[in-house]
Amino acid sequence: MTEEMKKKLSGILEKTVEPISDLSIADLGVVQGIKFNALSERFTVYLDMQRMSLVTGTFFFVTGDIEMEEILSRAIKNAFPGYTVRYYYIRGNNNTHGNLRFM
Repeated sequence: MTEEMKKKLSGILEKTVEPISDLSIADLGVVQGIKFNALSERFTVYLDMQRMSLVTGTFFFVTGDIEMEEILSRAIKNAFPGYTVRYYYIRGNNNTHGNLRFM
């Protein structure tokens, strides 16, 4: 992943707002990492399940995860037309907020 892509993705996370909390995805700290596969032109976004439940409560487990994926996918696909986005849910450590990794 190039530095330009990392900057663009960081900007997306800062500007994309989750409607329930009205906070940016970056402020919520739910994205733990983003991996890019150049051959398949695909981003894999690693979402922290524990952080999401702390931030948005039980509602997130019902419909919030799908809504978060749609909002974030739309923003990434607008910035990177033709690329796909998939998600992995990880059980993160609450102390990792702010330690976003680009791979």
